[in-house]
Amino acid sequence: MNFNRICIVLLIVFVSQNVYSIQKEFIGKIGTSYANKLDNAGLDISVNYVYDFDPYFVAGFEGSFFWLPWEKTLGYDRTGEITKKIVANSNTYSFPLFFNAQVRLPFLVEKIYVKPFFNIGIGYTGMILTYDSPEINDGTDIYPEESVTDFYHGFSWQLLAGVNFKPAPSSNIEFTGEFGYRSINTKKSNQSVDLSGLLLRFGVIFKI
Repeated sequence: MNFNRICIVLLIVFVSQNVYSIQKEFIGKIGTSYANKLDNAGLDISVNYVYDFDPYFVAGFEGSFFWLPWEKTLGYDRTGEITKKIVANSNTYSFPLFFNAQVRLPFLVEKIYVKPFFNIGIGYTGMILTYDSPEINDGTDIYPEESVTDFYHGFSWQLLAGVNFKPAPSSNIEFTGEFGYRSINTKKSNQSVDLSGLLLRFGVIFKI
């Protein structure tokens, strides 16, 4: 083994030992996110694995699940005095993955009792879209029942701000809340679905 290889091995061992010794956090959050283009909100769940490099800066990975159902009115079926709305049902199941960098302000805890933070994340999103439409008979033409499942994907980013609250100095958990904007613009061939919008989530931080 030459000198260069020895240096590379020692560097890997040094970095691995230091990363292993850094305190880590597991964060679970649940809330809602609003898709501006679709004018609807859905369920948003995320889990984070974070490295505490120092009291002011942490970084790590986030995996999320965003479920957004919505309806599209296709028309109305009028039979006598009864009018029935004909709708198509759609669902998007999104799986955003982010690398997050977060700045925390622990010195404000003594003054305002919570620890503010600012977060920026970049990543990628895969999305499954389902579309179901009933058979439509407009009196002239008959449109058959339709059921479609497609996969979309695309680059994503997010900007968030929030606070962490520790119920007691000796506690190993903290409560967290965050609010911000997330950009999710997924594409398939020449089609795109934009799920970008505001999000609001609350959760718990576990020190590992």
